[in-house]
Amino acid sequence: MSGSAEGGTETCQPAGPLTGMDSRMVNWLAWLMEFVAARAELPTDRLLAVFDGLHELFSRPDFGGCPLINAVAVSSDCPGVIDSARSQRGEFREFVRDLAEQAGIPDARQLAEAWTLLVDGAFVAAQRLQAPAPAQLARSAAEQLLSTHLHR
Repeated sequence: MSGSAEGGTETCQPAGPLTGMDSRMVNWLAWLMEFVAARAELPTDRLLAVFDGLHELFSRPDFGGCPLINAVAVSSDCPGVIDSARSQRGEFREFVRDLAEQAGIPDARQLAEAWTLLVDGAFVAAQRLQAPAPAQLARSAAEQLLSTHLHR
């Protein structure tokens, strides 16, 4: 949310659901990394386990969407929120890129970008539908994407 202009200078202070966004995302990413490592051994299976983790997350009664997406939606004119969201999403993308490299994907960076889009879309759809099904749909799309990247 934007602050008011004072002396011609716009201020922007995260408030309400934006407060603590960084810690929620760090906790979420740490949880997801542990979930993925516990679910699968092979890097390709770990990539797909990301969506199994999303399914579990989306099934929780307290699921309220992605803190990053929610923060940007509420505060798109706040550079600090945007910068934090980019940084946090970058950490997730690096996690996926590392798994893709371990799996021998030739263009791991491109796969990580596409994976991030699938995850973001699954978050938005799950919040809108209040159901976990988008995680499974995104996983199906990810399986096709993974197959395409492995056979290049």
